[in-house]
Amino acid sequence: MKTKIVIPFLFLIFIFTNTNAQIENEIKSFSDSTTEFVNNGRKLLIQSIAKEDYKKAKEISKYLNEYTSDKAYSAFYFPENLNINLLTSDFSGFLEKVKKYDMYANQAPYPDSYKIGNVLLKEIDNKKRRHFK
Repeated sequence: MKTKIVIPFLFLIFIFTNTNAQIENEIKSFSDSTTEFVNNGRKLLIQSIAKEDYKKAKEISKYLNEYTSDKAYSAFYFPENLNINLLTSDFSGFLEKVKKYDMYANQAPYPDSYKIGNVLLKEIDNKKRRHFK
């Protein structure tokens, strides 16, 4: 009698443990491709700015902003967007964002985004020095 109860019980424990292990493996292997995509785009943007390829940087910025427009997170912090607009001489984009401050200011990029804020500020300073010597 006890074996009739123990065997199905052990079988259920085995199934439950196996299912949990499978779910655990799926969670561990899951990666948010959007986060990786945006981070790679942020890195490419910084490389383009470092090479002074502002046209390409503007294209990357525009593409990432469009790509994330319907997502929970944005590609850039508000100040990063403004600094990118300044570096790429996209003054109309800069003015649009300033005018629509309430719409853009609270947007947050993906958690653990590749850090670009300080690099952008440094590049603005370098560009300013080159043009106002």
